[in-house]
Amino acid sequence: MIRVLVELIRQHIRQSDLIVRFGGEEFLLLLPNTGLAGAAHVAETIRHEVATNRAADPVQFTLSIGITIVSRQDLDIEETIARADGALYQAKREGKDRVCSATVPDPLGSRGRLPPDRGEDGRWESNS
Repeated sequence: MIRVLVELIRQHIRQSDLIVRFGGEEFLLLLPNTGLAGAAHVAETIRHEVATNRAADPVQFTLSIGITIVSRQDLDIEETIARADGALYQAKREGKDRVCSATVPDPLGSRGRLPPDRGEDGRWESNS
């Protein structure tokens, strides 16, 4: 089941993006040069694909996703992960099978950048 999930995720991220298993049933996606709106779009696309993927596995499952972006105020990556984890638990409290984003004070690198868009191959690319 996890292999099916990973393959579905890989179909919707760029080569430069990174997927990491983070605990038993949790994953981190690192999407460089992607703003909060772009990350939310990727997350919602993946959530929808998993929810509607009937052929891949007889066991159906849903995704609760918490997203955030790096802040200038983050002292280390643990702060960013903790913010995403808080958004994940918010998604679970709100009924699961949803995407929730964390409020980000002073986002790093967000000034003057356009949100990412799909490239010709259907994967995300940065417009910066």
